[in-house]
Amino acid sequence: MRDPDWRATRGCSRRQGRHYVTSIGSGRPAWCQCAETRSCSNASRLCNCDVADGRWRLDEGIYDRPEDLGIVRIYMLQPKGWPTTPKPG
Repeated sequence: MRDPDWRATRGCSRRQGRHYVTSIGSGRPAWCQCAETRSCSNASRLCNCDVADGRWRLDEGIYDRPEDLGIVRIYMLQPKGWPTTPKPG
């Protein structure tokens, strides 16, 4: 299940701080591009970073909606209890 504080721990802000992007490369809130293409490491998750298997994973996407452009700050905080060193592989 997704971290209940997801929106508080991951997000981007635009100039003037009035708009928050809550997805990575997807037009749907809280989704990553891998969820749209059904290529996430765990099919039951919406982002690779939500797999929570102790490995560092990658989520990537392209921001092309005009309302999402102009990102000036990105916040990515590590949830409590997650390892600070990735497992090999």
